[in-house]
Amino acid sequence: MNGSYTAKSQLSNTLTYDDSPQAIISLSSSYDGNYDATSSLSTLAGSYVGAGKTTYNSDASTTYSITSTGQINGSRANGCTFTGRVPPPERQGV
Repeated sequence: MNGSYTAKSQLSNTLTYDDSPQAIISLSSSYDGNYDATSSLSTLAGSYVGAGKTTYNSDASTTYSITSTGQINGSRANGCTFTGRVPPPERQGV
């Protein structure tokens, strides 16, 4: 693995496997200034779609929503449903 980074700017890495010269994985990313923003449940609130792992370690299409009070409600394509709660963000400087 070889890489570089610049704080609050960019990250770049290359992973080369010794046993397979064709296997090279590269990663490049840039800093998102939103990382420094103060978090809130109202900012997090919304609907999300993605893939989640099942107990059989396979991907399952997953949808969920988070309310401004932190309530999570979701379901997977296989019929499983789930609920939960996001705790409020910690206060800084208190």
